[in-house]
Amino acid sequence: MKITNKLTISIDTLLKYDRPGPRYTSYPTAPVWDKDFGPERFKAKVIETNSGKDLPPLSLYFHIPFCFSLCFYCGCHSIITRKRGHAAEYIAYLKK
Repeated sequence: MKITNKLTISIDTLLKYDRPGPRYTSYPTAPVWDKDFGPERFKAKVIETNSGKDLPPLSLYFHIPFCFSLCFYCGCHSIITRKRGHAAEYIAYLKK
């Protein structure tokens, strides 16, 4: 018995998603990066976006680069290891 898996995607779906998107791990997102966006503009933007009333909840992302296996779709920097101690030591440094 021959089993085949066939994936069909409509041209409308392809066109809908045929555009660049920001990486979830960067702020500001990559499309707004330019050579003039340095530490001072970053600090000013942080102050600007955290001033005022009724601010949305804060969301932070900390990338822990130690993985048990490689995900071929992942664009993050990662180190493949089964040693959990590496992540614990890394997190201790982040806390400092």
